Amino acid sequence: MLLGGFGLLLLAPHAGVARFPLVLISFCISFAAIVSFMFGRRGVLYFLPSLFAVVVFGVMALLFPGLDWPLRAAAGRYAAELLNALNFPVQLAVTTQGAPEFLLIAPKQAFVVATECNGFGLLVSSIMLVTILIFQFRLPLVNACGLLILAAPIAIFSNMFRIVTIVMLVPRLPISYNLLHETLGLIFYYAALGAIWILAENRREPDDAPETGQPSQQQPTPMESLS
Repeated sequence: MLLGGFGLLLLAPHAGVARFPLVLISFCISFAAIVSFMFGRRGVLYFLPSLFAVVVFGVMALLFPGLDWPLRAAAGRYAAELLNALNFPVQLAVTTQGAPEFLLIAPKQAFVVATECNGFGLLVSSIMLVTILIFQFRLPLVNACGLLILAAPIAIFSNMFRIVTIVMLVPRLPISYNLLHETLGLIFYYAALGAIWILAENRREPDDAPETGQPSQQQPTPMESLS
């Protein structure tokens, strides 16, 4: 396995667009080989969720350039619609000077929906957490697929609620914008991951239930146990 991982790493510089996936697969195979050598096959099983999470991270990193603008557009549009529904008038606009950016224009100030506000970090974290919990909780296939599907909307809408809360609270609270921005970001980040954890916990395979009732004082004979 270690030689296979090293061979893929040697092929990566000549693979063009497939360079990063090959490096990622090479890392996973090499890591699994080292773990197997040090801890045996059981050790590989323990580290398997982390390996899959690394693969998910690599795939999402490849998708980032194509997902940045759609994620920002979705966050800005949904946030604007919810703010207007809450009688907090805003307008969604796109800047034409320099690199295009979305703006949420409120009555007193404008908020830039920058790349850092697209929710991609939360999306990646959510999918990675689901990947780990699928193995950790031994989720059935249907529940695992359902949780993977739910991870994206949970992350997207959590990011949208974060933006809405920032836009509504900044004009009302006399505190530092950066402090409020970072605090709300952490709150919604962990709230989304916590929601995913709770959903996975409720769908996990039940452990072997302990026997109820008082144990019998008399051990049954083999004949009695067959009756």
